[in-house]
Amino acid sequence: MIDSFLAWAQAFMLQVALAVRSGRSLAVPAISSLFFFYVLLRGIWPLPIPRFWKAVSVIPAFLGAFHILIYISLSRMDMRPDGLRTLLTILSFISAVVILWALLLICRDICLACRVLLRRLGLRRKTDKSASAALPDPARRRFLLNGGLLLGAGVMGGIGARNALGTPEIIPTVITLPRLPSALDGLRIVQLSDLHVSDVVTRAWVRDVVERVNALQPDLIVLTGDFVDGHPRDLMKDIEPLAELSAPCGVHACTGNHDFYSGLEDWLPRFRELGLGILRNEHAVLDVSGTPLIIAGLHDLNERVRGQGPEPAQALKGAPEGGFRILLEHHPQEAPNRASFADLMLCGHTHGGQIPLLRPLVRRANNGFIAGSYTVGSMRLYVNRGTGVWGGLPLRLGVPAEISLLTLHSGPPA
Repeated sequence: MIDSFLAWAQAFMLQVALAVRSGRSLAVPAISSLFFFYVLLRGIWPLPIPRFWKAVSVIPAFLGAFHILIYISLSRMDMRPDGLRTLLTILSFISAVVILWALLLICRDICLACRVLLRRLGLRRKTDKSASAALPDPARRRFLLNGGLLLGAGVMGGIGARNALGTPEIIPTVITLPRLPSALDGLRIVQLSDLHVSDVVTRAWVRDVVERVNALQPDLIVLTGDFVDGHPRDLMKDIEPLAELSAPCGVHACTGNHDFYSGLEDWLPRFRELGLGILRNEHAVLDVSGTPLIIAGLHDLNERVRGQGPEPAQALKGAPEGGFRILLEHHPQEAPNRASFADLMLCGHTHGGQIPLLRPLVRRANNGFIAGSYTVGSMRLYVNRGTGVWGGLPLRLGVPAEISLLTLHSGPPA
């Protein structure tokens, strides 16, 4: 037990050190620190409760706020403690509650600041003294307000965690394409993305998704990256049900950033053992009633650090001229630069923003593409909202997980 704790502490400190050394990763500990200190200073400490209980409350606040770093360090440990999945599931719920409580506290303080500003500008009437006397004392008001916001965060956190870890919805979408050959009219494609199989997203969940996909009887199945979060020695049994995916035109896929983080070289042979047609800056030509259908897949953008980034020209080198082209890429942000290479581009990565307050940030980070269907030049783009959820942020509110059922038809973009 002591060895496991020391191993985790070492891994946690390593994640913090790596984040501090990397400007890009610094956002994670910075945002975690903001949530922690805001909850501590504006949520817990003003409460009229004994200091002992305030100090005790700091522990779940810390675990929830820094859950992402804790999750990463635990999932990458060589020595994994017993009951890790149960622990991470509990931490996931605590994290959802702390994050939502922090956001609600921030919204409350913005409203209070606006009220004070309006009062100073003379745009808001001062409260009647007799009305003020009827209100509870300030300490009781803080307790009721902060407690009410915490209760609200708990309810939303439970709903958000259930939505994130529950069965994904089947989202049917008709995509019209002007260059679609008649032989491909009515082609049904199921797209999965961002499964994030991990210590939180398990084998039973994967099997349920596979059964739902096969029941749709699609013509083609594609997966657009982020299969796993962890090493094959820990997750191979959980991902095995993907071998049961079946479609007449096969199962084709590209990889994502989390596959890269999880040791892509170790995973690639395992993916292929499962019958997943992983396309790495390459393409496959399918014959559909005598008509060529070209499926191309690109490397993930993060592989640029090794000089192996996405190369659409390389991926489509030697493809039949005039054939209908579907391009698989994990990130949607480069869609404007892919429009000359494909008729239809399928992506994931964004998770649809997961919660309303994150959607504007996620949309901006992905060049405006966050979920659903888009027309980009002469190309159609579809962005899957994520079939699973990353264990570091298991929270979905108003953005359900998705199994995309795409039906292709000939015609102008709708």
